[in-house]
Amino acid sequence: MVVIRPAFLLLLMARFLPLLLIIWGLFWSGPQAQAQATGSRFGFEFGSVAKLVQGTDTLAHAWVGGLNAAQFSNIDLNNDGRPDLYVFDRESSRSYTFLNVAGAAGGRGWQYAPMYENAFPSDLASWVLLRDYDCDGRADIFTYVEGGNIRVFHNEGATSGGPTFALANGELTFALNSTLKVNINTGYYNMPSVQDVNGDGRLDILTYDFVASTALELYLNTGTGSCTDLGAFSQATNYWGQLTACPDCASYQPNGVAQCQARRVLGPAPGAQDGTAKVLHSSGHNVLLVDLNGDGVLDLLDGRDNCPQLSRLLNTGSSTTAANFTLDNISSAFPLATPLATSVYPAPYLFDADLDGTNDLIVSANQVDNSVDRVSMRH
Repeated sequence: MVVIRPAFLLLLMARFLPLLLIIWGLFWSGPQAQAQATGSRFGFEFGSVAKLVQGTDTLAHAWVGGLNAAQFSNIDLNNDGRPDLYVFDRESSRSYTFLNVAGAAGGRGWQYAPMYENAFPSDLASWVLLRDYDCDGRADIFTYVEGGNIRVFHNEGATSGGPTFALANGELTFALNSTLKVNINTGYYNMPSVQDVNGDGRLDILTYDFVASTALELYLNTGTGSCTDLGAFSQATNYWGQLTACPDCASYQPNGVAQCQARRVLGPAPGAQDGTAKVLHSSGHNVLLVDLNGDGVLDLLDGRDNCPQLSRLLNTGSSTTAANFTLDNISSAFPLATPLATSVYPAPYLFDADLDGTNDLIVSANQVDNSVDRVSMRH
């Protein structure tokens, strides 16, 4: 029989107590940390203690960290019935969240709310658009997945830590024929438009082709009975509006007009000395459909990589699906009063940015990194 004396027990506890406390600290995160996303060790909450003042201006979002390639979407983060703001930064692949709050001097404004950021998937990349595909009043996630495909996360509803998401479709497809389905491929650099194109209440997809990004492809949601079907897309056309994007910035060929020059080859053409026969930039487009002239037909805004302009293409067709464009209705001087000129690759977004009840047009650069528009002098 082995007898363990009290003094020996005290000696063991004194030796191993620090180790036990470390193990306990690793596996017990406390009530506040449990409200964060699975796998998170800590979280943040808003505090208005430290202010940053420049001259007479108190910077409203000085501690957000800065946004390089911001993509904007609305979502109700705290389940109060008001549209809050989600921002995805393409360069850092990071999510940012802002609450719609009452302003100190009246009106409403955006308050940085990092406690909701962990609610979003950690592997988001390239582009993220929040859209309600099943008409439940909650914004779902449409985003890039490796290979240039589109995956969708369903918004399951709000908790104390914000909305929760579950993968609803890992790869959107369309029916190529009665027996074969093919993935809807946007490529890595293009950002599609995910919105109702034909007015049936279901979300459709408009994107440039992933091979050369010269023609627009329209995929209609052909589900019946409700707006919840993500498996019922059909390719309405692979040449929407009979429109071709030329290699030059803000240059298009509508309806077979001989506007593009055959210069899209890899490197200079044989005998060329000035390099004019090479590709002027890589293929990438950010597209948004919006009725710009109030005729009930959606028009096209197109921002291109390595181009500072946002092109405006007025749709003169009888409907959005039966789009038609002419050279007279294509302009890179948009908006007309103060034409936009970003550094590179503008992306347009439509939402109420100043919370006055009217949608605004917000344009942000959408580059992958800051190296695209630079020239190396080493070679």
